[in-house]
Amino acid sequence: MRALVQRCSQAAVDVEGTRVAQIKAGMVVLLGVKAGDTEAECDRLAEKVLALRVFELLVHAHDLRGQSWDSDEAETLAGWVLENGRDVVELMRTFGVLAPARSVGPDADACAGLLAVAGRDPG
Repeated sequence: MRALVQRCSQAAVDVEGTRVAQIKAGMVVLLGVKAGDTEAECDRLAEKVLALRVFELLVHAHDLRGQSWDSDEAETLAGWVLENGRDVVELMRTFGVLAPARSVGPDADACAGLLAVAGRDPG
């Protein structure tokens, strides 16, 4: 079993001419599976993929608030991650990497929104 993680501007999966999934900018995992691969190997590979440093921003989203960046830069980055990374966040949540999403008020900024989506306290 092998996995290749590739950044993409868009991606789609078609099965027998029918679109079954699609994403905007994000990450695609191309997975190679052969007869005899076990569920334990699949779990181990999923853990390896989720441990890649590319997902660190989502896992440590609270760090955005603690940086000495200009608040506009933090907002821009948080907004981009929210827009482009929501599918990745939900996949990570499926594997137990992130806590359940929290809710934020309608006036919440992008940093608070990202923290809530990542299961962190947005306050």
